[in-house]
Amino acid sequence: MATLKDQEESQDTGVSSAGNPLKELRRFGQSFWLDNISRQLIASGELKRLIAEDQLSGITSNPSIFEKSISAGGDYDDFLARAAKCKEHDAMALYGAFGPKTLYGRKSVGVIRSTFLVGEDGRIERAWYNVRADGHAAKVLEALAS
Repeated sequence: MATLKDQEESQDTGVSSAGNPLKELRRFGQSFWLDNISRQLIASGELKRLIAEDQLSGITSNPSIFEKSISAGGDYDDFLARAAKCKEHDAMALYGAFGPKTLYGRKSVGVIRSTFLVGEDGRIERAWYNVRADGHAAKVLEALAS
């Protein structure tokens, strides 16, 4: 039986949370995040489904999970072959993620915090550079939803 909160949610988002425990988390001030990412998750459409149907709020990865994802199959073979041909920082520079930056008025050269939205075909659809934590996840989720 749908609650009043479910009916309000359905009117606001067009999707009811009744029967979906992941959506129910929002009622308790919690959100659903994944602690892994892979090309397969994106290419299969599962990431898009998780956002649309289960209200996925965010996705992250740590180095050991990412390493496992890369080594577990052939999803990254083409990318790794191209990256192997690049010099130390050339690959990051190609994506605009390495170069001159300013922090507290001091100029330096290094990694530029960046986020890339990669399409199912492996091409970059959207890029955010010099990202800050506040509000950034909402911008990325908005782009994913559109």
